[in-house]
Amino acid sequence: MESLYYRNTECCVLVCDLTDSKSFESVESWRTEFLKKLNKNDQINFPFVLFANKCDKVNERKVESKKIKDYCESKNNMTFFETSAKENINIEIAFEEVAKLAYKRFSKNDKKYITNRYCCPF
Repeated sequence: MESLYYRNTECCVLVCDLTDSKSFESVESWRTEFLKKLNKNDQINFPFVLFANKCDKVNERKVESKKIKDYCESKNNMTFFETSAKENINIEIAFEEVAKLAYKRFSKNDKKYITNRYCCPF
């Protein structure tokens, strides 16, 4: 059943909490677990975007930008954004990047999806 959740995935968003170092330390296991679910051909260049959330809580910060940058560089230059959902910092641009990466991958693979033709527009 869980493989159905991953089928046709075009991009994966990982989220960590900048005020919780354990949250950042878990990112790699989440990434690895996700990759295990994919077809082996997809694993090498699969697009991920990391949202490092709660950047507004400067005094409570536990994860430094350099640590995040170094991690992302080691993972095929994964894109990351320091975000704040509460203060709406970098949220729109982060999701725009997710959409761009997903569309790029979708276009490259030229997948055909079946749409629901009976959807009521009201």
